[in-house]
Amino acid sequence: MPARLNATMRKLISVGTWVVAAAWSVLALTARFDDLANHQWRFTLMAATTALLIFAAIRKPDGGVMRGLASPRVVGVGRISYGLYLWHYPIFLVLHRHLGLPLAMTLLAGTALSFGAAFSSSQIG
Repeated sequence: MPARLNATMRKLISVGTWVVAAAWSVLALTARFDDLANHQWRFTLMAATTALLIFAAIRKPDGGVMRGLASPRVVGVGRISYGLYLWHYPIFLVLHRHLGLPLAMTLLAGTALSFGAAFSSSQIG
């Protein structure tokens, strides 16, 4: 596939990377953490970021993206990612809506608890 990417496509991917990075920066500085912002911005940017990572990995299989994705910490998160997906929502829901923790505390505690629950549940089977 990398050989098929002509100079124009490589330039578009490069420009796309900078556009996505700029959008993440603007979002981090301006967006509120509510459901509407998630649907309007975050999910779209996550998809675009994922696509750019895939293109970068395909374009340069021995490059930094592949080395980063092969790092033990990233592989470890990948191994428990489905558990993170399953556990994060109920944990965040209980912390924020039912216990009334402020958002910053919910994000910190929820992330730690989600990782703990996902790791623990992955060790059971």
